[in-house]
Amino acid sequence: MLRRMRGECVVFAWVWAAVLGCGGEAEVDVGRRSSVVPTPVDSRTRDAGVNDAAAPSLPATDPLDPPPFDEPGCPPHRIPPELRQCDPLGPVSGCPPDQACFPIVNYPTGPCEVELFGTVCLPAGPGTQGDPCSTQGCAADHICVSTGRGTQCVRLCGFGPAAASVCAPGLLCLPIDIEGFGGCL
Repeated sequence: MLRRMRGECVVFAWVWAAVLGCGGEAEVDVGRRSSVVPTPVDSRTRDAGVNDAAAPSLPATDPLDPPPFDEPGCPPHRIPPELRQCDPLGPVSGCPPDQACFPIVNYPTGPCEVELFGTVCLPAGPGTQGDPCSTQGCAADHICVSTGRGTQCVRLCGFGPAAASVCAPGLLCLPIDIEGFGGCL
């Protein structure tokens, strides 16, 4: 019986030591291997057991964040109306017989300029779906776009319920840089 009581006492002492040992705080950080003190962590990622009142506050910005955007100071400007000489998707483009209607975008060249969109009549080239357009122009109803295979002529298409599917099987009418127009890609 004494042996049994000693076993129960040992178990009881073991459990009691475990209970008293938990919740204490170690005075030495056994995980630290150098004299470098780690920087404080953000309060959103801090462990729930850390005393927030004793933790130092962090600077308002992260030193790795980019500097704030500095407005170039452009004068107020009025967005010019779109240039619409013709209708590239209409049954009649409105262009002379030796030209075709193409949507265009003039990208800004300076910090205070804006993009200009529109449609213009230009001489048509021989390029059709998939033909390179770096050295030749595209045919009527086609537009030159940048693809994974370089610049290519693709069939011009429109969006909306009234737009007929003009793309060949396997191609989709996807948006291009000019709003309201797409290309068969």
